Formats: sequence, structure tokens, C-alpha cells
Amino acid sequence: MPGWGVAACLLAGLGEMLLLTALSTEYWMLSRGPQHTGHSGLWQVCVTGMQETCDTPTDVTGTVQATRICLVLAAVLGVLCTVLAVAAVTSCPCRDSGVGPGATIVSFAAGVLGLAAMVVFTAGVWDSTASSQVQRSFGWSFSLGWAGPPALLLAGVCSLLLHLRRGPYSHI
Repeated sequence: MPGWGVAACLLAGLGEMLLLTALSTEYWMLSRGPQHTGHSGLWQVCVTGMQETCDTPTDVTGTVQATRICLVLAAVLGVLCTVLAVAAVTSCPCRDSGVGPGATIVSFAAGVLGLAAMVVFTAGVWDSTASSQVQRSFGWSFSLGWAGPPALLLAGVCSLLLHLRRGPYSHI
């Protein structure tokens, strides 16, 4: 297998795992107050006092809605990108039918959607106000959300380089 193809597969798989983990966990925001601590994600809010209680909010902000939609679309495209990247480097009969350019386009689309989601969430949460007695910070799920899109964009670059080596510009 060519080196660029292996790199594209690994980066696409890594980006996809990071996005799925970020989507499914509720440690995007951490908060600490005088009597309670809490953490929240895109789907749940958990508050810890004497015991931890988690709730699924029914009224979410537009920022969280936009982040959910963009990240779910990025994750779906990430799965497709991973499948196409693997098909582009294996002996799949569909290998010469445009799978390489497809993997590149899908990977770039997933990366851009993921980055857009993270920018929207960061800007929306950064502007929101909280009590002066509550300390807020970003959690590890948020960090994973920021790590996934660059991995998908790098997978797109590797897929593009693989395609250029195989295509009419193979002298590059």
C-alpha cells in the first residue's frame, strides 16, 4: 500500500473516532460553584451536589443545535471518508472509479463542517454570561471535538497526494 494511502486511512479513522467520542460524551463544559459542580455536553447536563443528576435539556440554544447538526454531518461524512480511503488503497475493483477524488472531497467537507461546528460552539459559549461565583472551563470532550476536524483535513491532503501520484499528474 502506498504511504499516502495508509496515512489517509489512519488519519480518517482517527478523526472519526475523535468526533464520535466528542459527540457522545458530556464533558464539553465544566463548571464549579460554591455548592455544586457540573459538566455538560451537547446532549446532557449533569450537576453534582450530594449526588450526581443528569438531565437532557429540552430547550437548547441555537449554538448547541448548530454544533449538533454540523458535528453529526461531519461524523457521517467521516465514516464515508474512511470507507473511501480504505477502498482507494486496497485492491477493491472500484479503486479506479473515482474513489480517490471522492475520499479527498468528502474528507475536506467533513473537516470543514467539524471546524465550523467547533467555531460556532466556542464563540457561542464564550459570549454567554454566567454568575461571577461560577467558574467555567472547557472539558476534554471539547478538546477532542477540536482535534477531529484537523485529522480529517490531513486525511484529505494525504488522499489528494495519493490521487495525484496515481493520476495524470503522477510525475509530481
